[in-house]
Amino acid sequence: MKKIISFILCLALLGSTATAAAAAGIQADNALNDRLTAITLSVKETLGIGDSFTSFSGTLDQNDTASIWSLTWSGDNEQINVTANESGKIVSYNDYISSGSTASNSNGRIPRFPTITIDQAKSAAKTFLNKVLNTKFETVDLQGSSTLDYSSNAVFYLNGNMMVYGIESPVYIGIRVSAATKQVTSFYRSDSGQDYSGVTLPSAAADQAAAAAVLKSTLNMELTYALPGDGTHTARLQYLPNPDGSYVVDAATGKLVDLSQLDYSGAGSESGNKDAAATAQAGYGGSGLTTVEQSAIDKMQGVLSQSALEKNIRAYTELGLTADFKVQSVNYYTYEDDSKQTQVVANIVFKYTSTDTDTAAQYRYISMDAKTGKLISVSSNRIYMDTKTAAAAFKYSSSQTEAVARAFAGKIMPDELRQTALSQASAPTASDSTQSYVFSRVYDAISFPENYINVGVDAQTGYVVSFNSSWYAYEVTFVPAADRISAAAATDKFAEAIGTELKYVSVPTSTQTSGLLLSYTKADTTVWGINATTGELLKAADTTDAGLQYNDIDGNPYAACITKLAEYGIGFPGGAFKPDAQLTQEDALILIESTSGRKAVPLVSSGSTDDLYNTAYSMGILTSDEKDPAKLISRAELTKYIVNALGYGEVAGLSGIFTAGFSDDGSIPVNLVGYVAIAKGLGIVRGDQSGYFKPNDMTTHTMAAIMIYNCLSRK
Repeated sequence: MKKIISFILCLALLGSTATAAAAAGIQADNALNDRLTAITLSVKETLGIGDSFTSFSGTLDQNDTASIWSLTWSGDNEQINVTANESGKIVSYNDYISSGSTASNSNGRIPRFPTITIDQAKSAAKTFLNKVLNTKFETVDLQGSSTLDYSSNAVFYLNGNMMVYGIESPVYIGIRVSAATKQVTSFYRSDSGQDYSGVTLPSAAADQAAAAAVLKSTLNMELTYALPGDGTHTARLQYLPNPDGSYVVDAATGKLVDLSQLDYSGAGSESGNKDAAATAQAGYGGSGLTTVEQSAIDKMQGVLSQSALEKNIRAYTELGLTADFKVQSVNYYTYEDDSKQTQVVANIVFKYTSTDTDTAAQYRYISMDAKTGKLISVSSNRIYMDTKTAAAAFKYSSSQTEAVARAFAGKIMPDELRQTALSQASAPTASDSTQSYVFSRVYDAISFPENYINVGVDAQTGYVVSFNSSWYAYEVTFVPAADRISAAAATDKFAEAIGTELKYVSVPTSTQTSGLLLSYTKADTTVWGINATTGELLKAADTTDAGLQYNDIDGNPYAACITKLAEYGIGFPGGAFKPDAQLTQEDALILIESTSGRKAVPLVSSGSTDDLYNTAYSMGILTSDEKDPAKLISRAELTKYIVNALGYGEVAGLSGIFTAGFSDDGSIPVNLVGYVAIAKGLGIVRGDQSGYFKPNDMTTHTMAAIMIYNCLSRK
């Protein structure tokens, strides 16, 4: 049972703990006082937190396995939040520093490039980690990169899995370093700061080759059809590992361990929360439709009324919707299908409340085609049984519930069901009486699991309590299976590709007191299958964001500037930068908005610039009256957009107080002089060798990139 103890002290000084607690009316015993005092002093010493903060609070979250203290120090311009366990091990750290400057906050709309390298950021992170990790056996190989944000400075996000005695563990470490201050502003570890000093040492590991052979024997490669994901409708053959468990090899003993069979639940875990169903329902349908809204929808051509929909769904007697189930809410939503036809779906919530106050309310969530009345899906809140009821005591046997499932699937999708075979069946338990059946599409006796019908039947009542399906409306063709490689060959290729690696994996403390098991497991997790026709590996795509890539900037004297912007996702979509093209208003907004992390999208193909311009309005770049996507933008006009985005537009608009200082100041439009002057002062624009700015020349893509680069390089 999890126990939450809130013990909050708001102190001006730590030494006034008892006085402040009494003043707040908090009844805390000396044991909690002593514990809070000890943990506070420990954390302050570890992190070097000073005594200048004007308030402090401490909260305890205590359960059967761990006690986590949440400590908060606050001052005029800074707040530090720390969570730590009872032994003082830091679990998380966040340092929020406010500059207290309005100009700086506005200035943050366009960030700056980092002023330090990633190696310098890693060095700062390592200094911090040396304080919070046990460096005798805990280390982290940090990876990551810098990201531009609204703080007007770059931030380095670094992360990695913690190594224990040089072996990777499942404990994730995340750390954030400010490029401006070179200080760590955030730290997080995914465990509760456990002590891993007692783990099995790598030197005790058994033979790796033998472990690899044992793991290979569990692969059970399964032949299936699947669409390749390239938009074509021809399913390929592939072998996928289908083990009957989640296996690793205990490195110390060489024995196979099925992680899925281990009991990870704590002694305090509970099920059967009677409020859970009501909470889920509350988030499902909202307050429903008013009478006026419902009446309007009823008049929509081709859309069935609520009463007609209810009649259709109650006709499915297999759902057990007796008169005691009342319609609680009906909601409609529309979408466009693959053929661009508008479809309307009706979501209906039925509720049954038993007269037995100890029995939780039951819900049925029904989705139907609002025009045809065809059933789309059924779900229910979990039906909790008396824990004294044994699974064998259910009224309906597995053969009976399967028959109900088949009959119901055949009523809804008769043609589709004839193309399927039973692929999965889950048994009911003492806490959940639902028995689920998955009927997957097959071709030439080979499964095509992307198309399926799933039906759940309550083994206690015999009613259908869940239904959903996935079936393509288009025709799928299947490659012949005759020329496939053997399952044995696929197993060999897959096992060789994934390899075997020594790692620590999470296990219950009842298995290993440290919670970590030294084990052999697969090394390459990107390999997920084998092409059964060609024998090629099927691997997860590299999702690393390399920024924008251009094919037309070779030889450009400013290619380095353009490339650095592209590394941060700042630029134009489509693979071409078009360096000599004249800048349109739309181009200018794409370029400026991408500095704040907005992904550049090919707006021409989408046919809408609403999102682009709404963002521009919110950033203050321009007003709706100035919207003119195809307008060519002069150099002076671009400075206005940039200065507005920086938050200096109001000041720049003041007349008669600015002088830009260029040789051609007289040619700067009067209403833009302040913008050009501020841009020059920030180093965003410079004159040519003769001191000319040429404010009315049309801007090219390259010129715009130089201004944005200078803006992000400002001091």
